[in-house]
Amino acid sequence: MAVPRVESIYKTKLMNEQARQLVKSMCTGVVWTFDNASDTLKPPILKAASLGIREIVEEILQVYSSSSMFYDDNNYNIFQLAVLHRREKVFNLIYKRGLSQKWVASYPCKNKENIVHLAGRCIPSTHINGAALQMQWEMHWFKAVESFVHPSLSEEQNSGKKTPREVFDDEHKDLVKEGEKWLRDTATSCMVVDALIIAMVFAAIIAVPGNNEKGIPNLRHETIFKVFFMADAAALFSSSFSLLLFVRILTSRYAKEDFLEALPKRLLLGLVTLIFSIAAMLVASSSALIMLIDAVPGPKVMLRSSTIIPMTIMAALPIVFFIWSQSHLLIEVFMSTYWPTIRY
Repeated sequence: MAVPRVESIYKTKLMNEQARQLVKSMCTGVVWTFDNASDTLKPPILKAASLGIREIVEEILQVYSSSSMFYDDNNYNIFQLAVLHRREKVFNLIYKRGLSQKWVASYPCKNKENIVHLAGRCIPSTHINGAALQMQWEMHWFKAVESFVHPSLSEEQNSGKKTPREVFDDEHKDLVKEGEKWLRDTATSCMVVDALIIAMVFAAIIAVPGNNEKGIPNLRHETIFKVFFMADAAALFSSSFSLLLFVRILTSRYAKEDFLEALPKRLLLGLVTLIFSIAAMLVASSSALIMLIDAVPGPKVMLRSSTIIPMTIMAALPIVFFIWSQSHLLIEVFMSTYWPTIRY
């Protein structure tokens, strides 16, 4: 029996493919005039562009390439609708089909707005978590549209005498503040964890297991001691580096351009080094416990599977849980920073 989520995805894909085949069968073999195409193809392609159904838009463009010249009541064509509703799959068809700037962007919309003005609007997204990532997504869209059109469009004014950049600045003021608060709260929480790790591993260095009367570790030639030493040092240095990264986030200027790459990269690297420091700390702690339990007079450590296996399992559980709890955020930040779905 299929997992419910997998079954739901399969049904959705099947419905999309059936709709595509239906449109293809209806359009194939028909000689379209502009009037017939306007009556028959205009409503579905404009609706599909608004909803982000790339397959329908692509099929209609294949049978009637001038469909990109259809406009709705507000004088929006399919690509302007894609920008307005943030439908990257439809917008990316520009590059796939090699459409010209004139067809896509040159005609003004309602209120004398061009396609860059539409990209400058603040459009809430339900599939992006976190105000900072939402701001990054908005910056990606604005950069993508701005890089595609002729530079003169970026200086045009709408009916309110505002350029696209001014529209973007006005509409994203609140989102910038929300993104700053989200990043500050995240960085502050992570800094507390980093500080605790630094305190713990530094204390472990002072109180090295198996010290003799002169303060020299008796077990310093044992492999398990070397593991403890390397893991403790790695935890100390990585947590210190992570702490500095989060301090850098707190002291950033939070300009709009910083949300595009600088802040997400610092957040991503800070989280990765924090996870690494937690893992190294647990390895060091486990090694210290093994030395305390399995040490025998000599000095010597007799490693026993009855000690190592439970220690390994108990140390791995917190690491796995933390990675699992933060995996969604890590993947989102990584993909939106290095592989955004919008092309430019």
